Amino acid sequence: MITLAIIGIIALLAGVLFLSGEKNLRSMSERSSQTFNKVVGKIDEFVISKRVGTGICLILSGLFLLFIAYWIYVMAPQAGMKVF
Repeated sequence: MITLAIIGIIALLAGVLFLSGEKNLRSMSERSSQTFNKVVGKIDEFVISKRVGTGICLILSGLFLLFIAYWIYVMAPQAGMKVF
């Protein structure tokens, strides 16, 4: 459950970064392209070109994971369900 919450928070932060930090994404892409081969560079450019959709998907998946963690921790015991 804590793992779900942590992954959800990371996904939310990554989604916000994708939506708001185009300059940061480009600089990270350029630094990683120097380290990795050309294939990774092509993938980076593809993801950056689709950054709005990727950011929205990351935010939605992060919210979903946080909801599941909340439901397991709070709602399931109230409903009388044994989760673990």
